[in-house]
Parts: sequence; structure tokens; C-alpha cells
Amino acid sequence: MKGLEVNNISVSYNNGHCALSNASFSLPMGSITALVGINGSGKSTMFKAIMGFVSLSQGNVEILGLTVKKALKAI
Repeated sequence: MKGLEVNNISVSYNNGHCALSNASFSLPMGSITALVGINGSGKSTMFKAIMGFVSLSQGNVEILGLTVKKALKAI
């Protein structure tokens, strides 16, 4: 079972800035993973999108096979 599935997500802010574009990856359950990159590359935006703190312009995120909204309710 996949722990985290990120499919083709993009995030654009109200001022028109595209902070994240077409990002996709999957992580197996129980894995330890790091997200690294230069300043301004979208690391914080990626985590905000995974946690549902920012709206996606496109794509979807699943945690243990559930949408972010359903996964947060299950906690």
C-alpha cells in the first residue's frame, strides 16, 4: 500500500504566482524520505499542499488511499 501519493499537483496563489507545477511522486508506507531543494523551489508549498493548507490548482493528494480531507478526519 502506498503511504503518500501526489499526482500532478500545481499550486498558484491569488497574485498569479505559480509556486508548484505538475509535481508527482509516491512514497511507500513506513518509508523515511527527505525533500530538498534550493530556496524558492516549492518545498514549503509542497508540504502545505499535502496537508491541505493551500488549495490545489490541479491534481490530487492521497494519504493511505484517502483524500487529504478524509485522512485528516480519520485522525
